[in-house]
Amino acid sequence: MPPLVVPRPVSLRPPTSSRRPRILAALAMLCSLPALAPTLGAQSALSHTEDAIPIPGGWLRFSVGNAWTRYDSRFGENGGVVPLGAELSTDSLGPRELPRLAPIEGALQTLTNNPAQRLTFGRLDVRSDARIVTTPLALEYGVTRRITIGVMLPLVQTRRTAQVRVNQRATGDTTKTSNVGILPVTSRQTASAANLAFVTALTQAASNLTGLLERCAQDPTAAECNSVRGNEADAAAAAKRASDFAGAVSTAYGTTEATTIVAPLENSQLAKTIEAQRAALATQLATYLPGTTIGTLSTVATTEFSYVDLQGRQGIPGLLGSTLGGGLDSLAPAERINIGDVEVRARVLLIDHTQRDSLPIRGAQVRLAVGGIARFATSRPDTARNLLDIGTGEGAGAEVRSALDVMAGRVGATIAARYGKSFARIVTVPLVGFPVGGFPYPEFGEVSRKAGDVFGLDVTPRLFVGDWLAFEGEYGMERTGAPTFTGATESPCSACIVTASSVLPTETTVQRLGFGVRYSTVDSFLRGRAKYPVEVSYRHLETVTGDVSAPKVFRDQLQLRVYYRVRRQRL
Repeated sequence: MPPLVVPRPVSLRPPTSSRRPRILAALAMLCSLPALAPTLGAQSALSHTEDAIPIPGGWLRFSVGNAWTRYDSRFGENGGVVPLGAELSTDSLGPRELPRLAPIEGALQTLTNNPAQRLTFGRLDVRSDARIVTTPLALEYGVTRRITIGVMLPLVQTRRTAQVRVNQRATGDTTKTSNVGILPVTSRQTASAANLAFVTALTQAASNLTGLLERCAQDPTAAECNSVRGNEADAAAAAKRASDFAGAVSTAYGTTEATTIVAPLENSQLAKTIEAQRAALATQLATYLPGTTIGTLSTVATTEFSYVDLQGRQGIPGLLGSTLGGGLDSLAPAERINIGDVEVRARVLLIDHTQRDSLPIRGAQVRLAVGGIARFATSRPDTARNLLDIGTGEGAGAEVRSALDVMAGRVGATIAARYGKSFARIVTVPLVGFPVGGFPYPEFGEVSRKAGDVFGLDVTPRLFVGDWLAFEGEYGMERTGAPTFTGATESPCSACIVTASSVLPTETTVQRLGFGVRYSTVDSFLRGRAKYPVEVSYRHLETVTGDVSAPKVFRDQLQLRVYYRVRRQRL
């Protein structure tokens, strides 16, 4: 490394009254500048508080570090928290979570002659947590003492896990919460053939009875009319019931190998009710069409709905991956390792009322820097069909940051403000309601999504222990606007509604508290009191309050900054 150039001692005059308007104006400008990094975005600033310490002119600064972000809950109503997997958990898995099951439930209502009949696969309990590891590699250059330019390449790893429990009960509890199950693939061909035979026989019986009623209307005295004479209305109702029953069996049970998937659970109240209705209908038809038999409806699921039925196994899709589930991915851990959004940065030191000599510090020190960031869409967005996936960035955007450093004696603080505005990018999302969590309505398509604007304000008070070591407190407020979606075609279904468990995009505001420690020789180096500039810092942050749906985040940040002089210039 070339020899250091020690700056000429320069006395620092105490601020005069003529400087106060400039400092007040700087504070006002700082407070008017907003934030960065959306709450759920995988890429964010390694440290929410970037101080205003400049890079010496002619020097390079290389920064590397890690930020470990994790959360396993969201804020709910009244400031409480709910588990992260709550939007995927339910006591009754059915059409409210997987809307394509609705026709089957409607058919079961017809079969049981009960409009309140529910279809349920039973209890689903999902426990989930998310982890995001960001490793930004930044290279910045001090063009002059006041102007800095740089580039940042983030490496991002996202991972969300899920512990899925299906119909789990306490030891000794034999009560089943499901009334339908999934038929094994090996039995679907036989079951579909039996279902088709039943539907065919029932449809033929309904047709025969309708034909008989039509003939008897023309010739009431015919001998074949004895069974329906005087009971024409009841016979017509039986014919309609038979036709409706046949259609409902075709919908609920399926008559082909591809559609024979769901069946009532053996010995369930649902199966018993359907059998009672079938037997009553068979009796009616035999009364009006003597000698007519429609056979039995014997297709039932012999085992309760299970984890394998939900997730699939050995290349065979489970309920989620089937057409009834909407072709969703299984609830398995989702992990990505990819670069985030590359950033190009520039910063200007506007005010620098800090002592730049090797004498003991006298009076208050004030320094203000502002900068801008251009962000490029080099990240990968999340996958809509994967309910656990987290993207590695929000795409292209622009940001404005500022930082005000104030120090007097052994105490000081940095007040930092950030504003981020994202640009639109094409993504594949659920088209009904555009939910960001929970079970989506299974209609997907490409739209233009723009992440919400972000405003943040961070305050970091410091207690200096010597010239190089400081302990920090951390406070941050961050408001993230709701994302907007454009370019989608008309709703794929005018009657489609967002599922009850969906987490919809909304504006959120969170507050964070934390602490940190920093070892830095940079300021001392600028004053000729240290041989080399280097900085190591650690910070811990925790979200303490938040709007509904905002995750309760814990973040640990470790950062190293090293400097290298490439050209000789007065500091």
